[in-house]
Amino acid sequence: VTRQAWALRAAATWGDDARVRFLDAGTGRVRHGVRHGLGITSGAWSPRGAYVATGSSDGLLRIVDAATGFTFA
Repeated sequence: VTRQAWALRAAATWGDDARVRFLDAGTGRVRHGVRHGLGITSGAWSPRGAYVATGSSDGLLRIVDAATGFTFA
């Protein structure tokens, strides 16, 4: 894990392994994850903490619902 971000009761981690992991902030358990093709270089929570946007070395941007893991883009 090279980066992490927190929002409300959830946390997200991402890094060179090309995975975003969503964790329950209370237990630390992985709730779900999303995969990129190459290492993730950036990420940010939406203002209300509902979504995470991540960008990777392969040039893709993913927008993920933090509660469900559904990927919009």
